[in-house]
Amino acid sequence: MADLKLTFAAIVLVGTAVTLGATPTHGGALAFPGTGTAYTSATVGTGTILPGGTSGSMSTAGDSVDETFTGVPFASVDSISANFSIDDALNGSSETVVIYINGISIGSFTVPDAGGVNTLFPVAGSAFFAPIVGNGTYELTMILQDTIGPDGGFIDFRDGGSFALNGGVRVTNVPEPVTLSLLGTGVVGAVLMRRRKTRGRIASAMERPEGNRQSH
Repeated sequence: MADLKLTFAAIVLVGTAVTLGATPTHGGALAFPGTGTAYTSATVGTGTILPGGTSGSMSTAGDSVDETFTGVPFASVDSISANFSIDDALNGSSETVVIYINGISIGSFTVPDAGGVNTLFPVAGSAFFAPIVGNGTYELTMILQDTIGPDGGFIDFRDGGSFALNGGVRVTNVPEPVTLSLLGTGVVGAVLMRRRKTRGRIASAMERPEGNRQSH
């Protein structure tokens, strides 16, 4: 039986610092990769991760896992806390994986050469980035960047991962911009009508004395 090695990786942010062990306050914890997460593999095709299972084996640039989440309680997100595991069966090479939110790259990590030994590779850490607006809907994607040569092994993603999306603005029920414009127009109209009525009353009051003098 081969020894099981545990290796920890940090998520590497593009252009910003990464803090391992930091756990921002969040309300958007998502099961990713998890049961039902879709995967695409040039080797085995497409499918979804089953309960307690894994994605298909991946060894080609463009292979990916992907899932869209709705009802996330943030209008925008600016950081993540991630914790998930990969089966690392690479032999003679490493594999870089880029993480995307709504198609925007927010970081990456590298799965090391396992020397042909099937290894559990946990990935854990936090990443911070410029706010990404999703209004409660966020697509999470992880895409392989390298193509592994023949007999170079593969990786796959395990069920049970967790991504916590963090943001400073919570989603609330507010009128749409068009509705706001209409409301604004209505307020302006009401003000104009009041001004016209007020001017009419003033004009009538000014005319009455003169009318009274003509009647005498």
